[in-house]
Amino acid sequence: MILAILCVIGVGLRVARFDKLAIEHFDEGVYASNVYAEQLAPLMGTDVYPSRHLYAPPQFPWLCEIAVRLGGTPDAAIWVNLLFGSLMIPLVWCVARDQLGPVAAIVAAGLCATSDYHIFFSRSALTDISLGFWLLLAVWLAARGMHSGRGLELIGAGVAAALAWWTKYNGWLAVLIPLGGAGLAWGMDRLMRARVEEPGASALPLTRALGRWSVIAVVAALLWSPVLYDLQSVGGYASVAANHKTYLVGIAGWWNGVRMHMGYLGLLTSVIGVGGVVLVIAILARCRGAISGKAAITLLGMIFALALTGAGVTWGCGALLAIVLIASAWNTASSESRLIWAILIVWWLGLSLTTPLYRPYARLSLPWLVASWLLVGVACERLTANPLLHLRFYVGMFSLPLSICLLAQFVGPPETLSGSRFISELPMPAHRTGMRTVVGQITHEIEMARESMKPSQATGYDAAVYVVGEPALYCHLCQATQDRFVIVPGPSMAVAAPMGGTYLPKFIVTGSHVPDAEIEAALGSGQIEAIWEQNIPVSDMVAIDSAGLGEVTYRGPRKGRGLIHNTIKIRVFRIRD
Repeated sequence: MILAILCVIGVGLRVARFDKLAIEHFDEGVYASNVYAEQLAPLMGTDVYPSRHLYAPPQFPWLCEIAVRLGGTPDAAIWVNLLFGSLMIPLVWCVARDQLGPVAAIVAAGLCATSDYHIFFSRSALTDISLGFWLLLAVWLAARGMHSGRGLELIGAGVAAALAWWTKYNGWLAVLIPLGGAGLAWGMDRLMRARVEEPGASALPLTRALGRWSVIAVVAALLWSPVLYDLQSVGGYASVAANHKTYLVGIAGWWNGVRMHMGYLGLLTSVIGVGGVVLVIAILARCRGAISGKAAITLLGMIFALALTGAGVTWGCGALLAIVLIASAWNTASSESRLIWAILIVWWLGLSLTTPLYRPYARLSLPWLVASWLLVGVACERLTANPLLHLRFYVGMFSLPLSICLLAQFVGPPETLSGSRFISELPMPAHRTGMRTVVGQITHEIEMARESMKPSQATGYDAAVYVVGEPALYCHLCQATQDRFVIVPGPSMAVAAPMGGTYLPKFIVTGSHVPDAEIEAALGSGQIEAIWEQNIPVSDMVAIDSAGLGEVTYRGPRKGRGLIHNTIKIRVFRIRD
């Protein structure tokens, strides 16, 4: 009954007002474009968006393609994440209930169902929501299989890890995290001198753990090998690695990355996330004996911290509290509990340290957030399981994370003092239709410009339109004009090549991803002529990718919500004959 309530709430929040959703992000356009790129395969030499392999392995674009074909519109690609984002709620419940306890299940699933951040990205066609689903499934099955040795669970973990890897190139984390967890559990057993089978013995000998993990790794590697083979035609995995390397910021950018990710999580915290914690407390209070006073106090403190500092700082501090509680209970816990605890700690600490080394895109925090929910659930489970925990010890553990929360509100540049509000606007419903809406104006301007140009000699087509640097706009233009225009994703402003020797009036459409210097150079050469431009609204899904630290960092209730630049300039050019 509780799971059903959480699922109804969580699914409802994710699918609300689907009419306000549309493909608008650059990467969304790449993933949703397979259907339209196939139509230009003879012209482009490929049936996918140019350089699509650099953005993701093939699985997620394939799923988007299926959704687009079924829905008949590029916006249907969002169905994929609506599905996996909704399925994440019962998955979190099952993982926590099976491995961590009933209180942890309610807390973790409740936080997942009402997570502003997860809701926000579930309403997109980006890879990270689906990655989080497969990653959690793989880790759960790996924990079960490595402890029990059951072949089906080990193979299932390998299959789930492969699916995570097929979804995103860092899906190999689903293989590495269980290995790190097994190593940490073995090390902690040695350090704490846990007495389980015999004095000084480990509950799960390292050699046995490595043997079972190797089954997972081999299955995942074999199932992922077709992706590696397919990459050989486009330069191999080295081309992907070289592209990813350009996004690394290294140690020098680590602290800025931490602040950006905490800022993103705070920026998107709304009354839904705060209300979710209230809902969790109400459910636990309704279940007689399900929660101790200390666990309730912890959650109440998190409501205050969540409203003041956002989800990143709050759940991060909750995870730190869980780690302290895990360490204090290590010697008395079962071997199964110690293994899953170690896996979650490796997951959370590993991503806490490595995620900020990459260019700070908001969506990269999602796998970290999943581990945080589960660790907060562990903290509440341990506080409930040990109601006699010494008050002074508890206050000492809880005051440090809470102090960090309070301190975090004063960390931020002066410009965040303006454009303030207590908590952010709701992550839904939010208009994401600007890119789709502007298509009508673009086609009107092209039709007007065509009147002063020679008529097309191509049968069935009135003009060729090169869309440079805006794959989302490319999808929408294909959907709206594929029976009249040849829509081509142009690699740069220098796209005046003939269409197989047949004359067509040619146009270029650009957005925010073409440098002004490149446009000015093309205009200066006399090859193109500007015929129309307009600023169009975009949602935070697009805007936060280019936002600076001062636009996403906040000081408690004084959030810089109004500072993000939520418009981009769309331009149309005529290529001179």
